[in-house]
Amino acid sequence: MEQENEVELYKKLDALRRSHELLEQQIHAASKNATCDEFTVSRFKKQKLAIRDQIALLQNTLYPNIIA
Repeated sequence: MEQENEVELYKKLDALRRSHELLEQQIHAASKNATCDEFTVSRFKKQKLAIRDQIALLQNTLYPNIIA
């Protein structure tokens, strides 16, 4: 893997982790808010799961399981 490409993957991974945490905070705040509907919370949760899947893919690329 080229070093420049690897650096970009680490940056993308960091950005995805921050987005995941932000969505977690939004879900928590929306759950406490009585005026927030369940559709919005559900949409946030789906986005969070999609980001988690992207994080897992990047982690598998950056940290492969090599059995020696």
